Amino acid sequence: MTTHAMTLPGNGLPGGGSCRGTDCKVVILANDVLEGDTLNAWHAAIKAGPEAMDAHLATYNARFKDAHAVSCEFSMLPPSVHVAYDHSYDSLVGELETANSSRFNR
Repeated sequence: MTTHAMTLPGNGLPGGGSCRGTDCKVVILANDVLEGDTLNAWHAAIKAGPEAMDAHLATYNARFKDAHAVSCEFSMLPPSVHVAYDHSYDSLVGELETANSSRFNR
């Protein structure tokens, strides 16, 4: 049996959507997330420190970083985070604060 991802009329986009950042219109969908880019992998990178975070972002966020608006506060979060918290601005802010705390408070 073969299955295919598709959007039925009236059902919206499959997982993910427009970035919640300031003036940002980039769209990140579930099928844009590369294999290996998971919330657990991102949280492990945060715990490991700035070098691990940079490596994770270089691997999984390179395609999207420059697509975000210049004013977007969430451009440094990987696609998996955007998709996981697609309807929650506050959750994205929390992820950003956790990442910044790990990066700048070591």
